[in-house]
Amino acid sequence: MYRSREWIFERIRRDRRLDPAVSGRALALRYRVSRNTVAKALASPVPAKRKKPPPRASVLEVMPALLHPAVLSSVERRPRPMVDR
Repeated sequence: MYRSREWIFERIRRDRRLDPAVSGRALALRYRVSRNTVAKALASPVPAKRKKPPPRASVLEVMPALLHPAVLSSVERRPRPMVDR
């Protein structure tokens, strides 16, 4: 079952508030998250926003220098179709 990070953060903070003696390791095992996530949940009530990865360069932007001469040479060598009218 999927649980949102907000839900997990809320539960971790609630469990620590109700039982201050519970360890971070026990909370990590209970909610199946890392101890770093437990530490972040205890430090901040709201999880940090996900970072967007930088946009990747398109393969087509890299290849024109290689493809352009090959395409031009193949077009020049190809005979034009003859159309009977």
